[in-house]
Amino acid sequence: AAAKVIEQFRGSYPELASAERRVLGVLTREEESFLRTYEQGLERFESLVARGEKRLGGEDVFVLHDTYGFLVDLTEEMAAERGLTIDREGFERAMEEQRVRARKASAFAARAGATDEGPAWQVLSEGPDSEFVGWETTEAVSPIRRWRDRADVGPGLAELILETTPAYPEGGGQVADTGIVLGNGLEAELVDVRRADLEAPIVHRVRVRSGKLPVSEVRVEVDRVKRAATMRNHTATHLLHAALRRVLGTHVMQSGSVVAPDRLRFDYSHFQATTPAELRAVEDDVNHAVLANVAVNIVWSTMEEAQADGVIAFFGEKYPARVRSIRIPEISAELCGGTHVSRTGDIGLFKILSDSSIAAGVRRIEAATGTNLLDRFRSLEDKTNELSRLLNARVDDLTKRVEGLLGEIQDLKSRKAQAQSGTVEKELGALTGEARASRLGKYVSGRVTAPDAKALREAGDQLAKILTPGSGVLWTAFEDRYAAQIVVTPDVVKAGVTAGQIARALGERLGVKGGGKDTSAQVGGKLDRSLDEVVGETWSVLETVMGNGQ
Repeated sequence: AAAKVIEQFRGSYPELASAERRVLGVLTREEESFLRTYEQGLERFESLVARGEKRLGGEDVFVLHDTYGFLVDLTEEMAAERGLTIDREGFERAMEEQRVRARKASAFAARAGATDEGPAWQVLSEGPDSEFVGWETTEAVSPIRRWRDRADVGPGLAELILETTPAYPEGGGQVADTGIVLGNGLEAELVDVRRADLEAPIVHRVRVRSGKLPVSEVRVEVDRVKRAATMRNHTATHLLHAALRRVLGTHVMQSGSVVAPDRLRFDYSHFQATTPAELRAVEDDVNHAVLANVAVNIVWSTMEEAQADGVIAFFGEKYPARVRSIRIPEISAELCGGTHVSRTGDIGLFKILSDSSIAAGVRRIEAATGTNLLDRFRSLEDKTNELSRLLNARVDDLTKRVEGLLGEIQDLKSRKAQAQSGTVEKELGALTGEARASRLGKYVSGRVTAPDAKALREAGDQLAKILTPGSGVLWTAFEDRYAAQIVVTPDVVKAGVTAGQIARALGERLGVKGGGKDTSAQVGGKLDRSLDEVVGETWSVLETVMGNGQ
């Protein structure tokens, strides 16, 4: 169907032709994902029906809707076909509870106080408020328009609304500024800056260190070091977005971002794993733009003018009448209200730290720039130098040294395995000399040297070959517990004795747990007796089981 739609509309939309393979691939993956989820939902529905109840609970119907995408009407029809009803009222309650949780989890509610919820605001002066001047400066003096005590949230906390502010309120992926607020004996730490939307006031949350509120006027000083680091990461995010579109294709669009002083995180739409070569190409593209030291231009215009100039806007975002675009000539052009460096060279260097899938068709890149990247490099350098010291090798020779050590370890493991194999063979030879006879075959109980479960199973396989027909239980000690491998040859299984039967008998006698197949089983546990006593009691169990076989 999609191919027919592309065929019909390729005349009006020529880009569909070049994107046909990608579009069909995306649709196929989405369909496969939907079908997997739907099948899981059907399994969930069947498990609910299997309960034997005449009515599906509201919570259960909600889970089918929320997790598996089953519309409530669909669930009701499916239930009716099975002679069941659904709890509609319970479903609606669950839906409303989810809406409440979503509202509480919103960015502002999570910060407890960035909205009008809480104590009433106290007006200190009249006039316009919340003019952001932080694009030009990191400090400003401003009268306080409104304030309120927020001791209900934490000791010493208060919130301020100012006439003007240099402090950036969290938004567009960029974190809020921090800094200090001073005025008439007041010294306070600026801990957060928020605004509900473009029309809402900017709320400054502060923690009073000395002095007290209210005061008529304050000086806000943004932490310049953090602001500079955030600006480097924000401009790098724009370069990264442009590079991804050049390397991977113009279908790549931003799906979310975090721009902080210490890192940048960029979520983008892409429907397959990104290869190391592609990531290296993206990284090179960004660093090429950084080293070119291109001017970062700020342009104010109408939305229509920006779109006509090819500026990227994000679907679902709200923009004012006049929009601000960040334009890096021949590299990137995006609408953005955040703070940025003046030239790309200010970023210093860009490095992708990781790339991973976070949802169907959405990937996430973590990256670092500037001094943060230098800190990471120095940390790696310190670790490399420490490895060089520990391995007694030059840094350039570390790879060769590690490869040599790995070879030595493998050689030692092989020798150890050979030695253990020889030891186990001797132990099995001694044990089979002690084997007792029954009408079903020989049986034996003993201990062997086995460093792990795999070695114990291999010893059991060897014992089974020696005993045929017969059965045996080999015990060993693993740290603070005992473990046993039980083997029963096929001839004895046909006669009515299985390894599982012996495992159950040992469980009743010794208090161990385990299980397995007819010819092979395992048991183990912590026992308050010596291994010799355990071996002795196993003889008794084998004598009983082998003697009672059919």
